[in-house]
Amino acid sequence: MGKVSVIIPVFNQALYLQEAVNSANQAEVGEILIIDDGSTDHSLSIAKELESEISTVKILCHHNNQNRGVSASRNLGIANASFPYIAFLDADDIYLPHRFEEQLSILENDLSCHAVYGWAEEWNQDFTQAIRKLGVDSEVLSTDIFEELLLGRKGHFHTPTVLIRSSTFDTAGGFDENLKLHQDTELWLRMTFHSSWVPSGKQTLAYIRKHSRNNSRNRSTQSAQQLWKRVLLYFENMSVSPWQYYLMILRLATALYQPPAKKEWLALFPFLIQYPRYFWVLIKKSIFGSKSNHSHIES
Repeated sequence: MGKVSVIIPVFNQALYLQEAVNSANQAEVGEILIIDDGSTDHSLSIAKELESEISTVKILCHHNNQNRGVSASRNLGIANASFPYIAFLDADDIYLPHRFEEQLSILENDLSCHAVYGWAEEWNQDFTQAIRKLGVDSEVLSTDIFEELLLGRKGHFHTPTVLIRSSTFDTAGGFDENLKLHQDTELWLRMTFHSSWVPSGKQTLAYIRKHSRNNSRNRSTQSAQQLWKRVLLYFENMSVSPWQYYLMILRLATALYQPPAKKEWLALFPFLIQYPRYFWVLIKKSIFGSKSNHSHIES
């Protein structure tokens, strides 16, 4: 059975790094790549201690020990990964035991599947109280997952629960380094467009720690606008259906104008006036047609 490269970006997480790395030190893991993103606390010294104690741990740093952000750090890990499967873990989260057993079995036995996703739980800072379970609410066909992520009605992937064939990045690319937030959401849209994703059941695979320094706390309407502008830019020249491109427009319009709940379409009127170009692209896709996104899924 193939092994996993676990990528852990680190920026000033000295308090939690050891726990995260220990949780990733599982039988199916061939290497744990710690990418120090210019930490100013003693995260790097802790990483070096772990490297001396655990044979699978390897440390990577950016040129001149720069702080380049989580996307660049994950991309550095992807570029240096040695094993056929890639997983991600933030330095303040943990994997549960047997994290990879079922997902690896799926990928090893179904070569048409490119990635697997599962469930996480959000906990308080010291993992004494569970807050909520996170994942895609119901099993969705691989051929439908791209559109379901655009609709946002059945939940979302959570980064520590995905396991991806390393070859999938060759087609879809890595994390968008122009985005400071929502980088994972943007990448999962590209990946589900280009490749086949399946669920791995209801078992919880990881705990996500909620605390005052989580990047997710910085998410805002502005960061959502930046996300959907990048999504629309990428898919403008891809053969998504007019309906799928419309959903992207709607997500951006909603982020810009914040209409009342269940009346998202009201945001389209000011959006049409301010951003007519997106509608011309939509009209072009409607007139000239578009292949289904499924034709882009690798065989």
